[in-house]
Amino acid sequence: MGMSASQARLLSITARLSDNENSGQSISYSKQRLADQTEQLNAEYNEALSATKLTVLTGFNGADAQYTDISYNLMTGIQMASNTKQYVVTDTMGRVMVSENIADAYTKSSGDYNKFLQALGYSQADISLEYKNKPADSADENYSKYTAVEEKIHQAWDKYFESVGIDIGDSNEHSPEFSYTLTNDGSGFVGYLQQTNYVQKANLAPDGSIQSYVFDGNGEPVFETTEYEYVPVYEKDANGNSTSVQATDKNGYPIYNAVKLDTPRLITVGEPKYTINDDGQYIALTDNDGKQIVYESTTDGAYLKLQDGVATKVYQPINYDGTTQEQRALYDYAFALTEAYLRSDVDPAYNSADYKNGTDSDNVSALTYYQNLFNKMQSSGFFAYTNDAMKAMDGTGIYKYSKESDKSDTPEKDNTIFENMLKNGELQLQYYSTTDKSFVGTSISDDESIQEVKDESAIAAAETKYTQDLEDLERKDKKLDLELKKLDTEHSALQTEYDSVKNVVDKNVEKTFSIFS
Repeated sequence: MGMSASQARLLSITARLSDNENSGQSISYSKQRLADQTEQLNAEYNEALSATKLTVLTGFNGADAQYTDISYNLMTGIQMASNTKQYVVTDTMGRVMVSENIADAYTKSSGDYNKFLQALGYSQADISLEYKNKPADSADENYSKYTAVEEKIHQAWDKYFESVGIDIGDSNEHSPEFSYTLTNDGSGFVGYLQQTNYVQKANLAPDGSIQSYVFDGNGEPVFETTEYEYVPVYEKDANGNSTSVQATDKNGYPIYNAVKLDTPRLITVGEPKYTINDDGQYIALTDNDGKQIVYESTTDGAYLKLQDGVATKVYQPINYDGTTQEQRALYDYAFALTEAYLRSDVDPAYNSADYKNGTDSDNVSALTYYQNLFNKMQSSGFFAYTNDAMKAMDGTGIYKYSKESDKSDTPEKDNTIFENMLKNGELQLQYYSTTDKSFVGTSISDDESIQEVKDESAIAAAETKYTQDLEDLERKDKKLDLELKKLDTEHSALQTEYDSVKNVVDKNVEKTFSIFS
């Protein structure tokens, strides 16, 4: 009985020793894994110590250059263009990467720079719009302000006409005059800039039709002039004061006084013609149907249309006839001035205060920035990131779909993505050269404004992570050491007990063999 108990005890101890050894082996494996993790952590930390980042020159603090971490919005922003250079980012096909807002504005503009600016809340018109109604009295303090704005518009058009070789016959007084009319096409008001014309003198047939135009000895057209202005005559009340009712002759035609001018002036298309009635009074000339007759003869076919006795001017549009970027800029500027000056009187939806314009010097750099960007988008194409799946599916390739609502999966919003795409060539840089008057290619290695420096913040973050992770591994390692020590103690006790029990069993076996031998 004693021998059986000892043998059972020996088997139990043997099993416990085996478990102990297995646990020890498992802990040793765990310690090896911790060692491997520590080695990997050290490698990652050493690699992090060499982390770099791209920075770009953003200005100077006195003599000290100021650099900021590179990002898409920083590189391509107005502030960067004002302080150092205007950059654009392109893909490998040369298409300019822009914000969705810029892409929308360009799409809406249909290639018209002024409309592009309006969509962004800007106007290049650098004139005051306070004095749109020209005072009748030249002594009025606002008269000279009005004429100064008017003169600026004419000079802008003069520069454009001169650039494309159009001679408008300017002398001391400007011609042509300009007007801005609106039509309602069912989707809102649309403006048209148009050109009025002076009346060319002509020889008339008995029926009033033009037989031939009159030219001077140099072959230049001769224009109709007048020495008079026709001023309405008003009825008087019982006290001899003028009323607002225009006086008429015995046939009911309104009468006028002919006031002689100091200097004759040119007659413009659409002006009414006057005649003298039997009583020597000046009245408007009418046809057999009683409709007012106006001057219609012009050099370029502009005419005046009569509807229900009311004269409506029909003008010839001033179209863009240039071929260069400079000519287009002159045309767009003159158009913007004219529109800002005249449109506010006739378009109820137009409010000049809604736009940042050239009268504020703070807006000038922004206007230059947008002009350069517009020209680049027009010549090279463009693309933008959007959350609108329908835009991204329009087939034009203008919009790229972003899955994240904040566009954090795009180089526009994620600086790391942007920097990596610059480094691997998926995105490229160009800057505007004032010498070449165009964007020219550059790179992060060649551009003197861009430098690669140690990423101190990344290194500090890596150091913090390394310290925390290392402490965690060391805690785990110490815990395993304690468990190993406990197993060693237990193993020693089991081994001692094992040896003692085995010794008893061995003696019992020996005694048993001696009894039966």
